[in-house]
Amino acid sequence: VGHDDPARAVSSSAAAFQLPPGLELTSSSGQGDASPYPMLLGASSGIEGQRNSLGSALHGCGECKPCAWFWHPKGCGNGRECEFCHLCPPGEIKTRRKVKLQSIRETAALEQEMQSLHLEEAPQSVGSAEHGSGNCRPCAWFWKPEGCQNGKDCLHCHLCPPGELRRKKKEKQHAIAQQAALSRQQRGLVPARQTRQIKEALTIQQQVIEQQQQQLMQLQMQLQLQEQMQAQMFMATAATIATRQP
Repeated sequence: VGHDDPARAVSSSAAAFQLPPGLELTSSSGQGDASPYPMLLGASSGIEGQRNSLGSALHGCGECKPCAWFWHPKGCGNGRECEFCHLCPPGEIKTRRKVKLQSIRETAALEQEMQSLHLEEAPQSVGSAEHGSGNCRPCAWFWKPEGCQNGKDCLHCHLCPPGELRRKKKEKQHAIAQQAALSRQQRGLVPARQTRQIKEALTIQQQVIEQQQQQLMQLQMQLQLQEQMQAQMFMATAATIATRQP
């Protein structure tokens, strides 16, 4: 049944709609046109002056970055100069993080599924025979958009996952570096830093030896002086004794 009066239709629809307990459309003055969320409006009015930050300009297009401090009890210290968005609701950072992780998981699962389908559709090459033993050589063209032109006749493995060739190259380079370091140790070669330390130690030892030689020369000079003084005293004593004899 239609209503001739629009105001009467709205009032009848509002009367038919019942809000949960505690959210009735009533106010302290008893009028029915008050907001059903007075506390929420009061809380938002206190921070409305800081909502329009510099980072909030991209809020409408979804490219903004939520501020981690705006909804914190301490608040955002940068205020309107903040480069992050103040219009995002509380918990937006956690929500976006969960969405991003979920997207990463879905992308990884989709890539694995595509790889499995690609492996099932692609023919196994001659070089794939040793894939289980780990001695195969990954094909550098199989996972590229143009694919491997040799197909089944390829002497490289088509079962290795993407990036396996790069990983094996890194392992080979690491093994070569370790072997070179081991050979240097076996041949007695030392790095430049250790050589410099050895040279410094030898220089210090040379300085100590020179100081000891100087001290030894001083002792020798003192001994010579003592011997000369003793000889002079002996000669003086002998002359005194000779003069006293009749």
